Amino acid sequence: MRTGDSKKNEKLFEICGRSFRICEILSESHALHVWPSAQVLAEFLLTSPHLLRGKHVVELGAGCGLAGIAAAFCEPASMTLTDYCSRSDYGHVFPPAQPSPDSPAADPGDTVALSNCILNCRMNGLAPTEVIHGAPTADRQVRVCALNWADFGEPLLSYGPDPDVILGADTFYESADFEPLLATLYELLSRKRDAYFVTTYQPRSAHVLLRMLLPKWGFCVEEVAFTAHCLAPHSDEDLCPPAVGLYILRLCQPPSAALPVPGPTGPTGPIAAPLAPPHE
Repeated sequence: MRTGDSKKNEKLFEICGRSFRICEILSESHALHVWPSAQVLAEFLLTSPHLLRGKHVVELGAGCGLAGIAAAFCEPASMTLTDYCSRSDYGHVFPPAQPSPDSPAADPGDTVALSNCILNCRMNGLAPTEVIHGAPTADRQVRVCALNWADFGEPLLSYGPDPDVILGADTFYESADFEPLLATLYELLSRKRDAYFVTTYQPRSAHVLLRMLLPKWGFCVEEVAFTAHCLAPHSDEDLCPPAVGLYILRLCQPPSAALPVPGPTGPTGPIAAPLAPPHE
């Protein structure tokens, strides 16, 4: 169903007996479309709400927000959806105070992902909040925040509780983003012993590179057997649904000594530093 804006397309997703209204932006990047991995992650969470109940949950690279919105209905203690924003004046929490008239004009595309995520939260009965400290104060209230991977200028997620569970749907998409994402995961997961990352992933040409990088950063990977029904073809004429894997990542060992490990005040070197051979 098209909305009044010709660039936007509203879709209805039926997952586990729930209906989710999600607005995509057709002319923007791939981040503003709902991909199969997001649907599978949403279904997995809705069928396993005990994994999030009472937990502090963060989604990285939320895009349209389908998985994070579904997670908000699993009774987490807090739910934060994050995505990229190149504007330095936006800080961590979106939306910020209005810039002064004297501020240089910004590219609207810099904030479109976060704006669209907020819209989708509201369309599904959630209340995006600008609360910086403390737990949400309203039912099914969520935070929508800017978080750029491996940006250690300020402590990551300093405005809220450390996450117990991190979510990501197809975050391993661009190979150039693999190490910034792994650095961010390392920083966040190292704060709590039992914290973990739940991700859905479609294998692509960079799959071999990812398999090499995970042990270098000290991650153990568990593949979860899960049969999703949200992607089932509706007729024999439909194309076969894409293969989407479900994985849980945990920190199981220190990363390679050659890697720039994030510290209390930031990383010890550039993310693009040369890497040592993988752990045996």
